[in-house]
Amino acid sequence: ASDVYKRQRWAFGWHHLPGLLLLLGFGIQAFTGALLAFYYRPTVERAFESVNLIRYRVFLGEVIHSVHHWGAYVLTGLAVLHGLGILIQRDYLRLRGQWLVGTGLLALLVLSDVTGHLLPWSQTGLWTTVRALEEIRRLPGLGALFSFLVGGIDVTQDTLTRFYFLHVSALPGLFVLLAFTHVHASFRSGLRRPSLG
Repeated sequence: ASDVYKRQRWAFGWHHLPGLLLLLGFGIQAFTGALLAFYYRPTVERAFESVNLIRYRVFLGEVIHSVHHWGAYVLTGLAVLHGLGILIQRDYLRLRGQWLVGTGLLALLVLSDVTGHLLPWSQTGLWTTVRALEEIRRLPGLGALFSFLVGGIDVTQDTLTRFYFLHVSALPGLFVLLAFTHVHASFRSGLRRPSLG
């Protein structure tokens, strides 16, 4: 009976694939982001120019930039799929702590996407950021704190510098910490086949 339990506890199946792809996708994002950081200049005078330099003058720059840009959307989509899988399996009832950590990981991915939109310092990125900050400021309590952290109500050099720091350092660091906690807890509780009943 204990062998059957162990096989069920450590059964790896298709329902684990989105989580595995999330880890792989984060690794790709970290690698391409590090390559982009060699040429990117986080100043209002040089940001747009440096992104164009990467895309059109650096060897494979357009490919690396595109993989990083579209990879962010793929990563968020995989996170949503993974969460839906947990909802369908009803594992959130059994693993409440992991569910909360996973929700935190999804929030970090969304924040990474928001901070990344401003970095090219394009019109689209600028107005997307203005709109996102307007919505975040409406959050009770957290809105004022977040406004302070990003440098006030105007999108300026301070905002770009802080978003760059968040995007390349703080948010990925938190993501790694929470992802390690999430994966470690998954292995401790066991990788099980979906329980749809």
